[in-house]
Amino acid sequence: MKKKILLSAFLSIALCLSIITGATFALFTSQSKVNVAVTSGKVSVLSSITDLEIYSMNEKQNDIYFENGGTATIDENTLTLDRITPGDKVTFNINIDNASNVTVLYQTLIQVLSDNGLFEALDVRFNNEEYNGVTSITDWATLDPSEEGTIDIVVPVSLELPVEANNDYQDKTSMIAFTVNAIQGNADVENISASDNVYEVFTAYDLTQYAKIVEANGNATIKLMNDIDLKDVKWDPIDTKGNVVLDGNGYTISNMTVNKEGGYAGFFGYAYSGKLTVKNVTFENSYVSSTGSFVGTVLGGAYYASVTMENVVVEGSTVLSTANYGIRVGGLIGSKHLFDGGERPSSEGLSLTNCSVNNSTVTGYHNVGGFMGSILYGSARTNDNIVGCSVTNVTAYYKATNENAASAMANDAYNTLTDDDFVATNFTKTHLV
Repeated sequence: MKKKILLSAFLSIALCLSIITGATFALFTSQSKVNVAVTSGKVSVLSSITDLEIYSMNEKQNDIYFENGGTATIDENTLTLDRITPGDKVTFNINIDNASNVTVLYQTLIQVLSDNGLFEALDVRFNNEEYNGVTSITDWATLDPSEEGTIDIVVPVSLELPVEANNDYQDKTSMIAFTVNAIQGNADVENISASDNVYEVFTAYDLTQYAKIVEANGNATIKLMNDIDLKDVKWDPIDTKGNVVLDGNGYTISNMTVNKEGGYAGFFGYAYSGKLTVKNVTFENSYVSSTGSFVGTVLGGAYYASVTMENVVVEGSTVLSTANYGIRVGGLIGSKHLFDGGERPSSEGLSLTNCSVNNSTVTGYHNVGGFMGSILYGSARTNDNIVGCSVTNVTAYYKATNENAASAMANDAYNTLTDDDFVATNFTKTHLV
């Protein structure tokens, strides 16, 4: 039936057109339209520094100068304190304004972006609470749009170099950042939940502080949440006890520098008892130097401890013992002691899976290994597991006259490793006279 109606309509139109041919042509039209106008919402949260006040020895100053000539200046959103001396202090407010036209979720983040020793001397307070320097992140909270000209949140801040600060803090620097993150109000977000004995590392300063806690207490996990650049840090090797985990979470630790008087040098110096686990991390452009023995990029040496490493990469590392008789020096690990059930149980073994050392140099007197300096004792070593590991473009320099003083994998390995366990590509060993 529909087809017939459409056909009739077409014929009627054709008939009308034939009648007006050659006459004045008029069009009668009709149109109806619905418009859909779309404007996207704006998410904009602004922070600013206001109400700066300057003090020297508790006396308020009337301009940008501290009493000893240092200055406090604001350039856009950066407050610079230059040449402060003990007794200098500033107070100011951080204002947070929701300039969005929609409801947002926001969080604040406080962290030390860089530091070469000054922060530990400072007394820093956000919102009247002492800030210890490790990254602090608030839970996500809702913030409605504000009226123009109003300030939603005011965070009071004070920073002081106390009178008690000593000469150790001369000519030091520190950079502290207060960040406000915002996202549309209906976004699916997840708060970072704190776990017992799990320390989440966002900055190099975080890593230095948590390393001290782990060394003192043991039984903890260090978990990277960012790539960590240690270029401005003098790294002190962590000596571990108990069960300690470094979870790289797929991130990189770069530019680590270790200069250690004595032995046991690396990111970890010495593992004693318990279990040390290192996983999913890259060490890039490291320099590890020791005046003693047991030296490696990741671990100097381990006694009476189980060591497990998985997906650990050493890239562009320099490892050396400067001692005349420095021994057990390796690209990844300096030395691991194993036992067969005599003095210690054989369960305290070594498990290395998908670990590699690339484009690196290793230097020592004896027991110099591109991968490990040595594996000691435990000829049965039923609990060893070395799978998918390698060295590529690695040179081992050795000073002993014995040409067996250097090897690609490890010395003192009792010939229990086969070619299927380990692959060396472009590995060279060079005798130093």
